[in-house]
Amino acid sequence: MKARYFDLMDYDDIFYPSFFSVAYGDERMNYGFSYFRQFSQYIQSDPIPMTTVDQPEGTGEFLQFSTDVDIQSYAGTAQYALSNKIGIGMTVGGNYLTNRDELGRNYVTVSGWSFLAITGVHAKFDELTVGASVRYSSPFSSWNEETKLKLIRVLEPTGEIITTKYFARLPIVYQVGISYQIQPSFRISVSDEIQDWSFVGLQYKEISNIHIGITATVSEYLDLLLGYSEQFDAQNGVTDLKFFTAGITVHAELITFTAGVSDSKMFSKTKVPWYSYPPKEPFRQFILLSGLTYSF
Repeated sequence: MKARYFDLMDYDDIFYPSFFSVAYGDERMNYGFSYFRQFSQYIQSDPIPMTTVDQPEGTGEFLQFSTDVDIQSYAGTAQYALSNKIGIGMTVGGNYLTNRDELGRNYVTVSGWSFLAITGVHAKFDELTVGASVRYSSPFSSWNEETKLKLIRVLEPTGEIITTKYFARLPIVYQVGISYQIQPSFRISVSDEIQDWSFVGLQYKEISNIHIGITATVSEYLDLLLGYSEQFDAQNGVTDLKFFTAGITVHAELITFTAGVSDSKMFSKTKVPWYSYPPKEPFRQFILLSGLTYSF
């Protein structure tokens, strides 16, 4: 039986678990439960000075806007070995989304569930391992919606609650990967993640994210890890990111521990984020990663 836990700290110094799973089975069949965070983002603008015709240089008041989006997934998993080389798997569960947008004293908060299904296959041939998977999520539904309006300068501040329509959906994700053991102490892995956003809206596009990883075994207790990954923006390309990752994995009798850092500054293009006023810094993300696997 194995339990895995991975933790992540993003550039806003927010700690949260990003992945946890428990699995049980034998060489033929495995069952498990997984929790993972598909997306988490909080963005807040710099203070924007408010102006009028009579005071074009500013009234002394400032306005800020922010958006806070979080998507968590809960699922059960089953894996079956067709042979000693080929295996298949199925994951079924749900995604839970919360979204809060604020503009000054105005805000809207929504939340809801969607169905999640992932199916995959992998095959191992001596030093070569290949795999592919498809992930589908239905539109989010069962919304709890609340909008609080306080219209500054137009109406007297009110606490009116109104009903709004909110649509959200995750893309269909196709993944294919290959891993090759070049030497007993050196492995390279390459995968492509294709996200199909075409059915979400006309303003979204299909994107392809390449991931490359290298594992160098120093000893039976220590692995060195290097990686490159892409995270493209499906809407307007403003927050396209390319990450360089470095880390280590330490092996003990029953425990495997992984730690690393991931930074988007080295490879990413310098682009001014849309939420910065006045624009002054490029968008950058720095991540600390840690993981623990325990077999019992």
